[in-house]
Amino acid sequence: MNLPDDELIVEQLRSILRDSVEAPDEVVTELRELFELRSDDDVVGELVSDSFEQLPCGVRRRAGLERDLTFAFETFDVVIRLDGPDLLGQVLGDVVTRVQLVSTDATVELDVADGIAFAAARPGDGAHRLVVTTADGSRLSTEWFRL
Repeated sequence: MNLPDDELIVEQLRSILRDSVEAPDEVVTELRELFELRSDDDVVGELVSDSFEQLPCGVRRRAGLERDLTFAFETFDVVIRLDGPDLLGQVLGDVVTRVQLVSTDATVELDVADGIAFAAARPGDGAHRLVVTTADGSRLSTEWFRL
């Protein structure tokens, strides 16, 4: 099979999913979109805390429930709070010049206050990540996360 590298990887993912369970076409489509949005130049911050993972037993996740996510980079952290209709964020330990909220559908520029705080309307369901540019020009992104 002579496929470009990207197509080969997507086909391998499809094969793995097919072997374990029949994957709906929309899952394969979303995997392809996420794969195409990757950037080899980005340093990826690790999700180190998700308040939904700390919910007491028996408490169900609700869309309106406040949620905190923390991503750790080598020299700073990015904290996101989903609170009602808002996404609020803060950079701890560095100054950023640009923050983008990326989804499979769009990229939205967020206003950055004092190089450390940002806010946006809460995005819809689906996979998202933040891409931040630091004062020294480094481009970093969070892991993909679902809301």
